Order: sequence, then C-alpha cells, then structure tokens
Amino acid sequence: MKRILIVDDNEVFCSLIACLLVKLGYQVKTAGTAAEAKAVMRETSVDLVLLDHILPDLDGLDLLAILRIDYPDLPIIMMTGQDLDEGLMQSLVAGRALAYISKVAVYSRLLPSVEQALSVRQTAPCAYA
Repeated sequence: MKRILIVDDNEVFCSLIACLLVKLGYQVKTAGTAAEAKAVMRETSVDLVLLDHILPDLDGLDLLAILRIDYPDLPIIMMTGQDLDEGLMQSLVAGRALAYISKVAVYSRLLPSVEQALSVRQTAPCAYA
C-alpha cells in the first residue's frame, strides 16, 4: 500500500484530503509543521509528499529544498491557497516539485497528480528505503 504524507497546517483541509486518500486505498500520515514532517520522515518511509507552500515554522519551499537533499527521488506535490507565485513556478521549472496544485482546485487535480507521482515513484530507484 502506498504511503502519502500531507504537510499542511490547516487541520480541516488536511483531514478532508486524508479521508479522501484513505478511502482510495492509500496510507496517510499528516503533519502540521515542517518539524513534524521531518519527524514523520525519520520514523517511516513515504512514497509521496503533499506539501503546503506556507507553514507556521518554515516556508514550504525551504522544506522542499531540504527534502530534495535528503530524499532526491521522492515525489513532492506543492499545494497552496494562494495564486501561483514566482517561487513556486521556479521550483517546478527547477524540477524540485513534481506538480503544483491550487487548494481551490484540489479536488479536480489531486487524484490525477497523486496517481502520476506514484507511477513515477514505481519506476525510480528508492534512495531512502
């Protein structure tokens, strides 16, 4: 069973997405801060990270950069409630994030992005398992 980590400080949004993914057959862990996300990553391996752009303790792009160093092959999908800004676009262009999803359109774009990310994960060697 594929494991997904959702990193988002909005508990309601996080719970809704987690429930949707669990119903679709995925194992889901959640974290409300970058520190919690790093702790989860130390404790268990995950196949995909859904990462909010704005976190209370660290910018999501900064956490993305940290995760890229520690887990270079891990698919990461950025999420935000804001308009796509230049920093997010640059992270996508640089290949650090697999996709960007606006929280406004999350329900229509989440499942296809998750399935695509996990299919990439199956073909890539696992650097941290």
